[in-house]
Amino acid sequence: MENTLLCTECGGRCCSQPLLNDSDIRRMISATSNQAVAMAGLHKEAQGWYRITGACPALTDLGCIMSEPERPLACRLYPFQIIMMPEGKYMVLLDVNQCPHWREFGEDYEKALEAVRDAITA
Repeated sequence: MENTLLCTECGGRCCSQPLLNDSDIRRMISATSNQAVAMAGLHKEAQGWYRITGACPALTDLGCIMSEPERPLACRLYPFQIIMMPEGKYMVLLDVNQCPHWREFGEDYEKALEAVRDAITA
C-alpha cells in the first residue's frame, strides 16, 4: 500500500507538533500564510529548529495541503521523529505508539536517518 494511503487511516496523529527548521517554516508560510503559522505557535527547540505548539496550519480535514516534497522534513520522515538534544546532538526514534503502520515505514530506517543527518549538518 502506498504511504499516502496508509497515512489517511489515523487522522493525522503525526501532524501533532512537528519539528520545523527555518526553510520548513518558509515553505509552510508560502503554502498557508504568515498569520496561520503564527497562530499555530512556534517554540524554539534548538538553533534553527522550532516545534509547532498548536494545530498544524497545513492540516485540513482532507489531509495536508502541502505536497510531499514541500512538507517539513519531520513530516516527510514520520514515523521517525527527530528529538533535539543539548549541544546540537539529536536522536531519531521510531514512533510505534502513534503510527498504526510503523512496521511498513520502519523498513526505510536507514534512508530516514541519512535524511536527518543531511538536514542537521546543512
